[in-house]
Amino acid sequence: MIVTGVRSRWVVATCGVMLCAVALVPKIGALFASIPPAALGGAAMVMFGVVVAAGIKTLGRVEYDRNPANLSVVAITLACAMMPVMLPSMLDKLPGFLQPFVHSSVIIACVVSVLLNLLLNGVPARDESEHPIHTDNIQEV
Repeated sequence: MIVTGVRSRWVVATCGVMLCAVALVPKIGALFASIPPAALGGAAMVMFGVVVAAGIKTLGRVEYDRNPANLSVVAITLACAMMPVMLPSMLDKLPGFLQPFVHSSVIIACVVSVLLNLLLNGVPARDESEHPIHTDNIQEV
């Protein structure tokens, strides 16, 4: 959406179906496999740059002044997400079934941010104007 401006989930679904169809054609897979690693690396850098820019844009809209707990959520999440990069030996001491999860900064950031947000900010109150309960069709017994 950031690069193209497309907001339709039908476009995303159509692209997903097209990618699944392309995956079933070996000749197209061979064509993609022939792309030089340097070209894939350059495209990946641009893609990850867009993801980082979108994250920075989102974090810029967070209300840190009105709710100081948001700053703690962001700071602790970033610190925990850096653990697999900065302290990989510390995570090796955890049980084996956790290893696939604790070596991924993305998974750690998601879990920590959701848990901290729930712990520090609580569960948001449901706004009835967004999802009103229609009682027109309810019959009294």
